[in-house]
Amino acid sequence: MKNLLVCTIITLLLCLNHQDCKAQVVSLTANMYTFGFENFDVDTDDMDVSFDTKSNISGNLRLYTRKRWALRLGGGIDRFEYTVGGPSIGEQYDAQRRDVKGLVGLEKHFQLGSSLTFYPGVLIPITVVGDDDIVSSNLEDIQNGHTRAGLGLVLGANYALLNLLRVGFEVNYNYNNFQNDVWRNQNQLQSVNLSGMDFESALTIGIAF
Repeated sequence: MKNLLVCTIITLLLCLNHQDCKAQVVSLTANMYTFGFENFDVDTDDMDVSFDTKSNISGNLRLYTRKRWALRLGGGIDRFEYTVGGPSIGEQYDAQRRDVKGLVGLEKHFQLGSSLTFYPGVLIPITVVGDDDIVSSNLEDIQNGHTRAGLGLVLGANYALLNLLRVGFEVNYNYNNFQNDVWRNQNQLQSVNLSGMDFESALTIGIAF
């Protein structure tokens, strides 16, 4: 259903606008999460940790060169839930967290016709880890606050409306390797290593000038 909605929106935009797109110097866009998945491995065989992203929104500033290279700077909030279980866990539990994420990246933008552009790029996300709120048991919340970094690839497309407005769609695929504190039982808090890939997609809207 979401894929059908995205295709419908893009088709309508193509029908509504046929104006030439001027070369842009600066753009400001908002990314609104649509769907994604995470696949992380835990460094111990007797424990499972599964993540489920609920929402994220970010703002992005791009600075363009005359050859359509773009330096990208961004920041936003990731909200997700995760479940901890397995043979070594005294009580399976669910938790939720909000992380503050910044990113820096480099993109190459290609013009297709008068109004459509697409871009591949490389991103380095930097995350300030929020506190874990335990929602399904009497365990205490987990205090965090440390910082971690990842590495990702991005692919997106923008369509120009009225020479100023930009709407589009973006996907990114990221590698992460980080520590996460979990409750093994009511008295033992353990730090485990998680590594793997996550995929995200987002609708984008903004301005360029």
